[in-house]
Amino acid sequence: MEWLNCAAGGSHVPDQFEQPSPCSRIGYPSHLSVRIVLAGRSVREDIFGEAYTDSQGKGTYIKLYYAHLAEPNAHLPLGEGELWGCVIAHGVGHLLLGTDSHSHEGIMQGHWEDPQLREAGKGNLQFTPSQAGLMREHLAGEQKRKESR
Repeated sequence: MEWLNCAAGGSHVPDQFEQPSPCSRIGYPSHLSVRIVLAGRSVREDIFGEAYTDSQGKGTYIKLYYAHLAEPNAHLPLGEGELWGCVIAHGVGHLLLGTDSHSHEGIMQGHWEDPQLREAGKGNLQFTPSQAGLMREHLAGEQKRKESR
């Protein structure tokens, strides 16, 4: 994992005297990217982020909306750091499981209410065993493809 503080607007294209930004090297499938921005355009306030995928549903990056996550007392049963962790895990789950990967249980539920937030605060909002297995298979397949190049 590498933390990059990229300029607004995404990757930085240098002029002839500047060194390229590390943000310009981010690319799928060798990188999964989590981008934190202030807010999404025309996105409801109860949506904490979005996963961006290609036509096969394979993940490229997720965008998280800071303003939606940082509202004071909006998520009382859960601390801000815990909420961020869960939202990032949920988004990365979409990158590895595909766009149509919401479930009726665990961290991949499409909508979190007070009961889910309470479970998250206890560390109990997790991937199901089948989701975890699918993610491992996906990552193992990517690793094999990388090694065969």
